[in-house]
Amino acid sequence: MAKKGGRRYLLCRYGGIGDTLLLTSLAGEIKRREPGSKVDVAVRAETSELFEEEDVFDGVLPTKRFPPTNVDAVEVESGWVSTECIKPQYDKVYDLRFSVENNVPTVWLPLSETEGPWRRSMSSNYVNWIDMSFGWCNIDPQDVAAEHKVPTYTVLPEELEWAKERVHKQDGDVVIGIHLQASSLCRTWYKADELPKRLKMLLPEAKILFFDPTSLVWQLQGPLGTKTIDVKSEGGLRKSAALLTQMDLFVCADSGYSHIAAALGIPTLTLYSTVPAWTRELYYEKANFIQSDLSCSPCFSLDGVCPRQQKRARERLSDREKKLLKFEEEKVPPPIAAREMDMPLPAFMQEHAAARQRLRSMSTEEPDCMKNISPEMIAEKAKEILDELKA
Repeated sequence: MAKKGGRRYLLCRYGGIGDTLLLTSLAGEIKRREPGSKVDVAVRAETSELFEEEDVFDGVLPTKRFPPTNVDAVEVESGWVSTECIKPQYDKVYDLRFSVENNVPTVWLPLSETEGPWRRSMSSNYVNWIDMSFGWCNIDPQDVAAEHKVPTYTVLPEELEWAKERVHKQDGDVVIGIHLQASSLCRTWYKADELPKRLKMLLPEAKILFFDPTSLVWQLQGPLGTKTIDVKSEGGLRKSAALLTQMDLFVCADSGYSHIAAALGIPTLTLYSTVPAWTRELYYEKANFIQSDLSCSPCFSLDGVCPRQQKRARERLSDREKKLLKFEEEKVPPPIAAREMDMPLPAFMQEHAAARQRLRSMSTEEPDCMKNISPEMIAEKAKEILDELKA
């Protein structure tokens, strides 16, 4: 039983928009199980505005990560303090930061070798990430109703009016949104500019709301021309979310806005590459997806670059560059590595950093699994979905 007045909970997550949005499901379930409880959430400061209107959160604590130690801190009256300092104020703390960050191969691969394959089940690449989040908080996901696993998002009345004024959607209009940028190269589709033309060939009367990630604006493309909707100013994240309400279909990458669309009940067509769609969309009723049919996809990696591309890049390094990087892989201390290379330590550090940068730059090319998805595939699938919605 909850103590009188209800317990105070703190949820911590330092991930992207989608990672944080999942906490609405978790907070809602906590409050259903413990009426009167209070739930605060510590989330990345850059995206905190998106969650300040959610009733399931009693407080939103914008969080910053301070280098070089990557300490997560929240702002209080006296300045920035580590999240560890505020945790004793709460009855229960669920720190889900590492449920995401431990997904990277450099962490779970070595652990799976020593601790067995169960370690992989802790990664949201191998299980549905909503179920995993409940499990991290000692809530059996099988005891949670499917409808309670869908995240929530609130569009304010004034935001809805703002979106309606910009789009001017009339009866019979079909609006297709396009946002194919993700925080990871592996999950971004880089032929987005080609898609509006292909969609107009199949759906000539449709309006296209296209997000341009370079200028941070939405372009509303209709029969009478193109109009720019600027979302660079303060509150731009929430404005973009409000525009989703005007879409009949949202074509997107596996990104935060794909999950906001699901929370709003907007039909989505999401491109998946490194992870299977069901690990993200299992409980989203209006979700549709395209996944590459390459044998290496999904590769289950949350690294920023394609593992296959990284391997090709490593093969293109010179023998000296490979030797420099091998010291790091074998955890050889830099002073010893510099001595073996017969170099002063500062010179070794600079050349090693240059080798790492060259490997990274050659690795950051569009992955094969995304190249495998054509504009025609997306446009045809979009038309199929819209036709089904009309029927």
